[in-house]
Amino acid sequence: MNLSAAAQTLRAAKQDYLNAFRQYFAREVQILPDERFWQLHAVFRKEVLTFCFAYRRTNGVEQAARELFRKPLAEDFAGGARYSLLEAVQFAKTWRQLSRRLAQPLYDVVQDRSDDGYDDLLDALPLAGQTVFQSALRQEFRSHDQFEQAVRQACCHSDLAELILRGENYVSMSLEDAAQEYVLQAPPE
Repeated sequence: MNLSAAAQTLRAAKQDYLNAFRQYFAREVQILPDERFWQLHAVFRKEVLTFCFAYRRTNGVEQAARELFRKPLAEDFAGGARYSLLEAVQFAKTWRQLSRRLAQPLYDVVQDRSDDGYDDLLDALPLAGQTVFQSALRQEFRSHDQFEQAVRQACCHSDLAELILRGENYVSMSLEDAAQEYVLQAPPE
């Protein structure tokens, strides 16, 4: 087999894997129960803080997502919550679904955002934590200022609040990309 043919075979195999993963993610991956989601959320948020602010990485959210998926494969939990690769994949799917649930409850509260900017905010908002998330779902925020103040208080880290409120972070995409990559690296069952 020549190099060109091998490269073509590899590209086709990668595309087949991506298609299979997308179908698996959409049809077979279950949503995590709330309690378990928020337990893994604490792990992910800690990684976001580490990669974005301690290490000052420009792609900190992406690297935090990769670290979330690396840990179960390496069994490297360093005294933190233990979880499986499947739970990490479920976390990624749950994150996307939870952030989508915020669109309507916050629609009349958040101001001065384009559609794209609004989507970026919703995608990152679960990083603010369960209290802010639940308050948003219950439509407890009556003004944009009240909403931003709640995010800032919940974050206890002004840089994290800014990342959520002003960032273009692609949290869901980073989690899903890491899921695709690390499921491929997992040992066969």
